[in-house]
Amino acid sequence: MKEFTTDGAKLEKKLEEVLNYPRVQEELLNSEGHKDNSNVEHELMNFAKNETKKTDMYKVELKQGRFDIYNETAHSRVFFE
Repeated sequence: MKEFTTDGAKLEKKLEEVLNYPRVQEELLNSEGHKDNSNVEHELMNFAKNETKKTDMYKVELKQGRFDIYNETAHSRVFFE
């Protein structure tokens, strides 16, 4: 998983699925300064639950241990690392 696009209604479920991928866990752990992934996971899930609009489209990319979430509808970007 390097990237995916989904709407806000499905973002939380898709993130939960992706965070369980061994390669994603490994990439997050190998990022500089990460001792565990729980903080990043918590921040991602909190964002998906509370700060997304169900009808907006989101493009999610994982690059070098950093999640880049781009709201294609509102043209805004959020990073989690």
